Amino acid sequence: MTLSRPMSRVAVVIFGVTLVAAAGTHGFGGDARPAVRQADTPRPPTPVGRPSLESPHAAPVALRGELVFVANTPSGTLDVIDRTARKIVARVNVGVDPVGVAVRPDGKEVWVANHVSDSVSVIDIDPGSPTYLQIVATVQEFDPKTRGTRFDEPVGIAFASNDKAYVALSAENQIAVIDVAARTVTKRLTIPAQDPRAIAVRGDRLYVIPFESNNQTQLSGGAGDKIDGNLVTFDAYKHSIQNNNVLSLGHVVDIV
Repeated sequence: MTLSRPMSRVAVVIFGVTLVAAAGTHGFGGDARPAVRQADTPRPPTPVGRPSLESPHAAPVALRGELVFVANTPSGTLDVIDRTARKIVARVNVGVDPVGVAVRPDGKEVWVANHVSDSVSVIDIDPGSPTYLQIVATVQEFDPKTRGTRFDEPVGIAFASNDKAYVALSAENQIAVIDVAARTVTKRLTIPAQDPRAIAVRGDRLYVIPFESNNQTQLSGGAGDKIDGNLVTFDAYKHSIQNNNVLSLGHVVDIV
């Protein structure tokens, strides 16, 4: 999503589709103000306060009725757009780097995957509810001993029903199965590929698109001062040993 801010209006460009909002809707940085921001309440731009983390996206836009829900990644918000009026009508503070959005099948909640916060924000979108456009729950999981996250870098979200959801844990190479009512992880599906991101449910199947296919692609690595772009294409020590992480597991390297 690209945001531009002329003097008199804000243009929101979503995958080549431009939606223009009134001037009072500018200011896309997150801060400690109330969770819901009305578009007709002007405020000056607020710095994000951190560098761009370049988190991957998977379905950052979702539609329900007349409302479009957009993950505003750098500001840490879910922006709500009236598609008829073509303006932002609310802004909900979520976690750090929201990257994926999905609406529950019954249309009463929208879930937002926060890639850096290692969480999913659950937002009430039932117009008749007293908590309309507010966060009503957060899905997370922690190791009871280390207190570290076990819900690392969520990206894609898909619902099998109103009772079951799936979340792609990109850094875990797993899909978390979520009990929607309890907001808890009930099972984990291990993916035979690296960095699962986009997911979708069709019938009785869950489809997963990983960033790295685990097809055992051969790479030509060597010393950092020998890279010639032909025989030696990367610094094998730096990539595979010094900076090794879960995304490098299972890859095959030819050391030249």
